[in-house]
Amino acid sequence: MHPAQRIASVPRRPTALDLAIVAALLAWALAEALLADGPGTRWLRALTACAVVLPLLARRRLPVAAMAFIGGVLIARGLTAEVPESGTTPFPSLLVATFSVGLHVGSLRRALAAGLVPVAAMSVTLLAGAWSGDPQPGDLVFLLCFVGGTWTIGRLVRHRAAQAGAAAAVRAQAAVTEERGRIARELHDVVAHSISIVAVQAAAADAYLERDPAQAREHLDAVRRTAHDALGEMRRLCGVLREDTATLLPQPTLDRVGELVAEARSAGVRLEVFEDGSRPDVPPGLDLTAFRILQEALTNVRKHAGAVTAAVRIGYCPDGIDLEVVNAPGTGCGEPGSGYGLDGMRERARVYGGRVHAGVQPDGTFAVRARLPFEGAAG
Repeated sequence: MHPAQRIASVPRRPTALDLAIVAALLAWALAEALLADGPGTRWLRALTACAVVLPLLARRRLPVAAMAFIGGVLIARGLTAEVPESGTTPFPSLLVATFSVGLHVGSLRRALAAGLVPVAAMSVTLLAGAWSGDPQPGDLVFLLCFVGGTWTIGRLVRHRAAQAGAAAAVRAQAAVTEERGRIARELHDVVAHSISIVAVQAAAADAYLERDPAQAREHLDAVRRTAHDALGEMRRLCGVLREDTATLLPQPTLDRVGELVAEARSAGVRLEVFEDGSRPDVPPGLDLTAFRILQEALTNVRKHAGAVTAAVRIGYCPDGIDLEVVNAPGTGCGEPGSGYGLDGMRERARVYGGRVHAGVQPDGTFAVRARLPFEGAAG
């Protein structure tokens, strides 16, 4: 993820960075409230310090509300203070809130309106003499420059995050399109291989038709089953982008999982494989999809986690195949991931009506789980 996208993200709860910023500003404000002079008791000033800092915890999800609350506290404080403050300045909190308004408020009109709140609040407090016994015009100019500059930086970061998101979406779509082309070529190979089997079995049935009808029926049954599977693959083939060039060779299946395991172990991954249930007669295209998903998941382990402990589980159920690849947290030597491999896995599963879930687990491991039903394909 681009740095601007991380800054512009809106998580459900404050991040560690948010907590660190609020803790630092609160420590600063409380130190000024308890050590510097000003109107009211120290406890009242400490309460004011908390009131202008703690709303920043909601600055991402509720930037306008946080800014309005801080501005209201400052105006109330400025209008009721009897003597100027020599400390407890709320200026750092105002700048953070202003940046958040510029960054997280989508409507430009609302963002501009909310950006006027700190200007109005500080203007009132300055003119009332709450933070300066003798306000000067330069004080307001200084305020406008800092507040306006901070708001502008927030809007620029928002714009950059939007650009990065659009570029990432284009790259992701390109990766999916490329994967769909690869899927189509492989399904083309599967169908071609099935048709060749149909031709061979039909010729054998013709040879046995008069001298051994029972044997001919066996070959015809094989023709029927293979043709049925080929028709299913053709339906899926029509649903994805296909290039004309293809090598008409049988594609890998779960029978070759041992090769993937050997490759992973040779790269230093401490890999264990578990199989549940007895393997049924799996359609060729689905078998290929399962192999490719495991291949991509294990490739991701080697590339992004390094030499770690991992486990592969293959579960054969009456209605489908369950795949799971779980690896321990990375060693720090892996390469950063683009996320496009996961997009490719999801696209492969979608063609067969399946699904793929991937992400960090509560215990810190990373898991890729796929469900591939025997019946059903993307419409």
